[in-house]
Amino acid sequence: MDRFIERLDSTIFGRLINDATNKIFISIPNVHPEVAKELLEAKQRFSNIKIVVDCSENSFRNGYGDAESIESLKAAGIDIFESQKNRVSFIICDEKGYFIFPESRIFAHDDVGNNAVKMDPITQLHLISYFFSSENTTEIKEQIQKELSESSKNIVKYLDETINDIENPQTQVPIEPINKEKFMQVRENLKKIRRFILSCRGTLTPTLRKFNLQN
Repeated sequence: MDRFIERLDSTIFGRLINDATNKIFISIPNVHPEVAKELLEAKQRFSNIKIVVDCSENSFRNGYGDAESIESLKAAGIDIFESQKNRVSFIICDEKGYFIFPESRIFAHDDVGNNAVKMDPITQLHLISYFFSSENTTEIKEQIQKELSESSKNIVKYLDETINDIENPQTQVPIEPINKEKFMQVRENLKKIRRFILSCRGTLTPTLRKFNLQN
């Protein structure tokens, strides 16, 4: 996993956690059971694990995780924090870090596409400092300075990998002109759904009543 743009499904996400040997920092909307399982196993190997989630009712209801997973992590003594409405998502495991773009499982398709961007070492330290500022004791600051010094060495490697990836891309994002026929079919399907919702308006919940599809 050394590509600039990656595809992180639940299996690969779990593998990142499973391969970690000394630290894990994660910011995501919420936690699914399979991620919680990997984190609980990682806790048996080391203790430097910190998670930020959004524990709002909407986060659970919208399919980003479940309450049981949060409870299991807390019971195991894993440091888990809350940041309401936070949508800056990332995972940092040892020296590897990625910005991630999670989807709700209510709406997401099983076939996950590109959803992660590789993070440079300095950005990793910057995010850790921003999201876990409560940990910035003198000891931690000294550790960050030490890691920053070590990260400066990793920057050379990161730049070499970046240059190589630009010259010989390992992953290219597939783009093509919009298929007019497919797009028109999508529009037609959306109109059908909208007509169905309008016809059922009297029986919809308050949340669904606010839902409106654009023509």
